Amino acid sequence: MQIIRKMQRLYNGFALIALNTGLLFIFANVAAWLYMITFPDQSPNSKYYMQNLWQESTRYFTTPRQEWEKDRTFLRDIYPDYSDEEIAVLMNTPSMRAHPTLEYMETPIRSRFYNVGVENMRYHQSVHDGNAADMIDDATWVFGGSTGFGDGVADDETIAAQLSALDSSNVYINFSVQGYNQNSEIEKLLLLLKKGYRPRRVLFIDGLNDITLMRATNFHPAETPARNFNAYGYVANVARLQRPDTELILRRLPLFELIYSWRDRQQAGKLAAVSVRNGYADIYQPGNLYHRDPLLHYHLLSVWESEFDSVFANIEHYQKKIIHYYSLNNAYLDKLAAAFGFEYYVFFQPLGYAQLKNPFITDPVAYGKTLQYRSYLTMKKTVQSAIAEGRLNNFYDIADVDSSCRDCYVDLQHYNPYLSRMIAAAMLEALP
Repeated sequence: MQIIRKMQRLYNGFALIALNTGLLFIFANVAAWLYMITFPDQSPNSKYYMQNLWQESTRYFTTPRQEWEKDRTFLRDIYPDYSDEEIAVLMNTPSMRAHPTLEYMETPIRSRFYNVGVENMRYHQSVHDGNAADMIDDATWVFGGSTGFGDGVADDETIAAQLSALDSSNVYINFSVQGYNQNSEIEKLLLLLKKGYRPRRVLFIDGLNDITLMRATNFHPAETPARNFNAYGYVANVARLQRPDTELILRRLPLFELIYSWRDRQQAGKLAAVSVRNGYADIYQPGNLYHRDPLLHYHLLSVWESEFDSVFANIEHYQKKIIHYYSLNNAYLDKLAAAFGFEYYVFFQPLGYAQLKNPFITDPVAYGKTLQYRSYLTMKKTVQSAIAEGRLNNFYDIADVDSSCRDCYVDLQHYNPYLSRMIAAAMLEALP
């Protein structure tokens, strides 16, 4: 009996310690959470700080979903030929899916407004399930990001579809993918060429994703992915889901998120090389942060790209980087086109973030004073100047096509059918 009572006392003592420890741990996490949401600037690099940065960067914008819930009249003006039910469907653009060699691809889908099939092309009235495979060769291939894909518009309202409608003597195939930058588009072009397909012409519709990606990483332009988190695929993949990184698990708890964010910010002061102002990351050097601590590298870049005061303070580096990026790709495309016998043209597109007439900008006067707007506008003018000065051959500037169009966006970035048609007309006018 004495042994039992002794064990009970030990158990009670242990249970009390465990309970107090548990309560203390819970209290510490609650306190850390309250601290980070109350003072996000004091816990930089935490997810709460990133959320605060995101909220700051979007304070002058509205979204289709917000307008749909508030006043549907706004979206009815954007989509004058559609019912409310159809608008609701158009707003739900299909997401992306994995691809074995490319970063990702569009979701293969058959639906009323979105149809993606053969070789991941988006169909339209002239190119559909019944003839797509036979139409690829000797056609005009159109590459771009979500604006080229046609986020928020039906199959027959994309830029490629509008090109086909305005120029029925040629076949235009929409190979655009949401989120792609020009590097990704060239990779997709190479894949199609390796499969044996041959185009007559190749058109690129670029600008927004390239400018955005220039500030998202410190990688060399030729090694810049469409999405910066895809640069860490070797250390974050399906195989590793079976044994996830301990830090990733711990950071789900506010207390550890706060501790790690402080550590990361302390490291940031010592690791200024993550900034493009210090040149591109030399990932081929032993001990480079990209290899040594990929998670920290990613977190530091995520903060850097979101702080527009840092971006604008170093804007001259991003200006040089975007021109370097386009120049490298242009030289490569020039040789590739000569080798495979096709013509290529690059069109510098309208940028929703740099257009104060965009209806999804709620306060154009205030937004026009922000470093975010000034950053996009500066980068836009940099590329336009390079094109005007002849430094980027085969590039055409159509970035101001939206200047007289008030309700021509379906959200902050993407074009409605009317603007898509204006862009298509400008492209055809520019083509030799």
